[in-house]
Amino acid sequence: MRKTATMAHGLLAGCVLFAASIFSASAQAGVALGATRVIYPAGQKQVQLAVTNNDDNSTWLIQSWVENADGQRDGRFVITPPLFAMQGKKENTLRIIDATNNQLPQDRESLFWMNVKAIPSMDKSKLSDNTLQLAIISRIKLYYRPGKLALPPDQAAEKLTFSRSGSSLTLTNPTPYYLTVTELNAGHAFWRTPSYRRWAKPASSYPRMPGTPSPIARLMITAR
Repeated sequence: MRKTATMAHGLLAGCVLFAASIFSASAQAGVALGATRVIYPAGQKQVQLAVTNNDDNSTWLIQSWVENADGQRDGRFVITPPLFAMQGKKENTLRIIDATNNQLPQDRESLFWMNVKAIPSMDKSKLSDNTLQLAIISRIKLYYRPGKLALPPDQAAEKLTFSRSGSSLTLTNPTPYYLTVTELNAGHAFWRTPSYRRWAKPASSYPRMPGTPSPIARLMITAR
């Protein structure tokens, strides 16, 4: 899950700061999501995602939406409620509704992004030129998973194949699932993949991870 912090200083829309880091959904103070990813099985009317306010004294305005893999809102999934106020020590449920009309590929997963923005409430009487307001956006993967795929998801990792050309390693993912490579183990040598090269899209093959150890003794895949 990726969280982005947006800060606005004063009443002018002047300074915006973006920061990204990895968080555990259950360990954060304030607003937390009940999962680090969402699987949407095809044919299901809706899936749910819990949102919790762990702070006794804070109230947040929660705004939610779904983007496609390119970061665009295309209306293929609807969130309800899209906007609501959340009191301290409360849990609410977001309902994600399929509006794709069966237009997504049925032979592989499709990737979307679930976004939940938490905006803190503020006492207007205390607003001044020195007021600092912080909004946090939690962004997690939403996978649309068709029914009756050719391979069970727990067998996908073992189907990955690799080929080497010089010091460059080509990864091929013949499965219908998104997979994430985190680490290669070659005997006593370990090599961790850069975060921007970790994805293996369904039915794709492309060069990646130059300078990997040889021979490769073990491949580690993140939990899905």
